[in-house]
Formats: sequence, C-alpha cells, structure tokens
Amino acid sequence: MKQRIFRIFLLAGIFLISSAGTSRETRPQVEAGSFRMFIGGKEVGTNSFKLIPISSGFELLSKTEVTSFVKIRFFEHAVLDSTFSPVSYNLTVILPFGVQEVNAGCTGDSIRIAYRRGLAESFKHVALPKKQPLFLLDNNMLDHWAVLFKWFAQRDTSAVRVFGLVPQALKLLPADIQAAGTDTVHIGRAAESVTKVQMTFSHLKITAWVKMPEGRLEKLAIPGQSFVMRRTPEPIPFSPAEKDSLIQSIHEKAGLSQKPSFPRREIVFLSDSLTLAGTLTYPESKSRHKLPAVLFLAGSGALDRNENSAAVHINFFPQLADTLTLNGFVTLRYDKRGTGKSGGNFRQADVKDFLRDARAALQFLKRQPAVDASRVAVVGHSEGAILGLMLASSGVDLGGLVLMAGPARNMEAVVLDQIRYLLTLQGKSSAEIEQKLKEEKAFFRQIREGRLTGATPQGNAAWWREHLQFDPLKAVTKITCPLLIMNGEKDYQVSAEKDARVLFQVAGKAGKDVTLKTYPNLDHLFEPVEGKSTPKKYLKPGRKIPPGVKADLVNWLKEKLNQK
Repeated sequence: MKQRIFRIFLLAGIFLISSAGTSRETRPQVEAGSFRMFIGGKEVGTNSFKLIPISSGFELLSKTEVTSFVKIRFFEHAVLDSTFSPVSYNLTVILPFGVQEVNAGCTGDSIRIAYRRGLAESFKHVALPKKQPLFLLDNNMLDHWAVLFKWFAQRDTSAVRVFGLVPQALKLLPADIQAAGTDTVHIGRAAESVTKVQMTFSHLKITAWVKMPEGRLEKLAIPGQSFVMRRTPEPIPFSPAEKDSLIQSIHEKAGLSQKPSFPRREIVFLSDSLTLAGTLTYPESKSRHKLPAVLFLAGSGALDRNENSAAVHINFFPQLADTLTLNGFVTLRYDKRGTGKSGGNFRQADVKDFLRDARAALQFLKRQPAVDASRVAVVGHSEGAILGLMLASSGVDLGGLVLMAGPARNMEAVVLDQIRYLLTLQGKSSAEIEQKLKEEKAFFRQIREGRLTGATPQGNAAWWREHLQFDPLKAVTKITCPLLIMNGEKDYQVSAEKDARVLFQVAGKAGKDVTLKTYPNLDHLFEPVEGKSTPKKYLKPGRKIPPGVKADLVNWLKEKLNQK
C-alpha cells in the first residue's frame, strides 16, 4: 500500500500518420495486404500488413523481408489513433548476425525514440512541428505508404503538405502530395481504374496509384531509385510467432546467456490516448487450441512491469510470469503510466487512471490471436489486487481473479495499522504513536471532506480519496468469477487475519467460488523472512518466491481456466 510517511512504494526506420485539419470520419474494417518490391525490374522483397480497428484507433502490424547481400526481416507494431495519428511504434530488425530494435512514442509535441542493438540501448527526443500533419517514414515499410494514402483519400482536398520524420536520422522533411488525374493498373489479371498521386519527399519524386474512394494503394514508384512496388492479389501470411522464433535462433547461435527460454514480445497498447508498454510471454506450444492467459496488475508506487521501482528491484512479476508461461499460459505485464517505457505522469494519476489502464491491458490481452478470451485471469498484487477487484466487481468478464495481499479494509485502516507497526519497531512510546496516528487521521479527514485537492506532500489527493471511497468487502460480493486469495502471515502491510481471512469469509457467505491460501513465514512480497518483517528486509538481494506459492497459483489457474 502507498504510505504517507514511510514511502515504501513496494506495494508494493518507419511510417505513421499524424494529421491536422478536417477529414471525413470513415472507419475501415480490418484491412490486409501484401506488396512485392522491385529494383531495376528484379524482385528484392515483400511486405505484408494488417490494419486492425481497435476501440481507440488502429493497430498496424507488418512484416517486410528484403534480400540484397543478406536477408533482412522487419517486424513492426504500431498504434494509431482514430485519425491515423501516431501514438507508438515498435520495429524489430532481424539480421543474420543480430537483432536491432526501434521504439517510438509520441506525446503530442515530441517523440521519444529508443534504439536497442543487442543489450545496448540509447534514447533520443525530437520536437514535432506544431499543428502540422506528420508521418514517420521508412521506405522498406510499404504498409506505411498504404496508410498514408488511405489518410490522404479521406482529406477534403486534392493537395496537402505533410512532414516526414526519419527516426534513425532524426530529420523532419517536408512532403507535398497532390492528386494528378486517373490511370489504370493491373493487379494479377484484373485491370483497376485508379487515381494517380504525385508526391515530393525531400529530393525524392514519388508516384502512387491509389484506388478511390477507399484509398487502397495499388502501386508505388520512386524513379530516382529504380524502385517499384505492386500489391499482390493474395496476402502473404505472417505472424508474431515467426519473429520470436527467429530471435530465439539468433540468441542461441550467439550463445547469449540472456536469451529467452520461451517466446516473448515487447508490446505497446493504448489507454485512451496514452501509450503503455509491456511484455507478452507465450508458452512453447504446437497445439491449435487457443491458450489461457494471465494479466498482472502491480502494487502502488512508481512500479514498472516487473514490479520494480527506481530504488528497489524485486522482480516479483517475472518470477510468476516465467512459471506460468512454462505451464502453458500467455502472460502480460506492463509499465504503469509514467514509469519504464510507458507514457503519462505517474504523480498526477489517480485510481480511475490506473483502473482505465488495467481495462485497456485486459482488452489488449484478450485480442491476442493465441489467447482464448474466455479464459483470461487477473493476478493483482497489493493495490493491483484492489484494481483487480474493481474490475471483477464492475461486470468485466474474467475467467478468474487472484488477490495477492489484497486488503479487505479501506485505505485508512490499512495505513494506520502499517504506521502503528513500524513506529513500534522503531521503539516509539505509546504516546508518540498515538500522536502520529492522530495526525494521520486528521489528514484522512481532510481528504474525505475535500479540503485537500491536487498534489499534496503525501501524494495525489484524488488517489487517496478514491481509495477511501472503495469498499473491498462490498465489491467481493459482486464478482462472478472464481477467486483465489493469497497472503503471507508475516505481511505487516496487508494482514492475513484482518484482510485475507475476512475477504474469504465474506465471499464464502455470498456463495462465491473462493479459495484461501496463507503462508506462515512469508511477507508482503511472498518471500520468507526470519523474525519480524521490516522494510529493510525488502532490500535483501536474491529474494525468491517459494516454489509452493507458485505451484498453488499454477494449479488453481489450471483448474479454474480448464487448461487444455
């Protein structure tokens, strides 16, 4: 839980569109396409893509394969808003001798770009032109051109100026696009009447043949490079699993000690207009059945996808995720807003923001092709358990909910107990303890009465107020999915007696499918401690979650999600 005084915080290139001006509001259905690339009449590569409508815009997935002296494969995943404006971008480049990666995230007035080569990573920022149409451009990514001209087809003008950003060079270059009459192209044996579009990008002269009014790109030529691309009649299939397999093979050949033991993907998704980043893991499976999946929700504080903060690295979620993946589950964990590679401002966020992010993560996980959306569970730790309970009690369809150190009491009661425990450890007198508790109660009273708003020395007042208004015991009676409650007996932040057992009793009386697991010598992080649990013991290096805890979690999830 977030602590006001002690602050333990352990609960704890490329092409997209950013447009300005007016456009006709049309939402295309899922679009898939493939192109073949030619230089001097010789085929040199292919590109396949999918443009997938999502609640906040679109996902753009593609694979490009280019063969010159060596074979190079490009896998991309972009998130666009409803007007095709860029939100985030990931490009993985697979060479015979290694893997390179580019990640970008737009915040409205700037873009943050991360480059990764092997285990080395660097970051750059570049300002974006204000109130100007913008696209990111990589000539190899032919689907970028497809999205660009789809955007152009929706404009109420035959000519427009945009700006192109080349992330590797960090250059912004102007581009002018203008319709130039009609023409005919052949796709397979079929002749198509199309609009011819001329474009100047920096020094390049580009001609595109676009089917209107849908804006479907059929052919593109860059005469100065003897380059031509043509749409193929049938899509060339591709999948994220292919990328994971190629990366695994390269890691094995290089003898990297940090190679993954199973496929994993660095992903981004949208929470409204905010970009969040995370990690998806997949089990090694040749089964055609869709798989059960687990979403992890972190505790309070500025924690990343691994439940690590800037000061403390506990790697709580990787331990659980690896175990679950090896047992047949897809898993997703993500950086909280304002931490890791996720956008947003952590200090300004309230509970509603974190709950909105959790909903977006759950929707993203359910949309994955390998996931059975009816068999998705949430595992929440500490505040993450509260968020999981909020989700499950609001009617969200879950296959199961796991509360790891989830409180039954409201925030005030939990925090006052934490303060009493820690001051007692420090040897404070009863009078000193009571005085401090009196001050804390006054703080909570001001929060409840609305006399404290915005940022306070103790954190965001809205975050505190929303927690004080939430009743876990009322919420647990509204859930409809199976429930597993787990708690350490030496957890001083969330009590096994006052919280876990009470939740279990209330859920049981309400007729819920509920299971309780408590562990005599485990603390808030589900790791063994000798003597009393203290904040200092959280810092002990090499702490591990015991096998019994992981086995209980795996067995319960297998039973409730009916793993095939």
